[in-house]
Amino acid sequence: MLGSNSVNITDLGVERNTDNFHHYYDWNTFEKISEDDEYFFLYVSDVFVIILKKKSTNLKVEEEENYHQYIKEQMRKVNGG
Repeated sequence: MLGSNSVNITDLGVERNTDNFHHYYDWNTFEKISEDDEYFFLYVSDVFVIILKKKSTNLKVEEEENYHQYIKEQMRKVNGG
């Protein structure tokens, strides 16, 4: 069992917490950010990716739309476009 897992997204970066792991990633840490229909993929390296679900169980519709817009804004910045 993986245990609890949480991700906090801020203007400065992404904080990831599990029962045994705590790490903070500045937005400029990510080499690339991509997406498919269900997930955002935040690449720290070729072999380490933070995967974020697009559909949240704890956000209202407007909050989820803001979340998607914010990640896509960061995607443009990180990917240089």
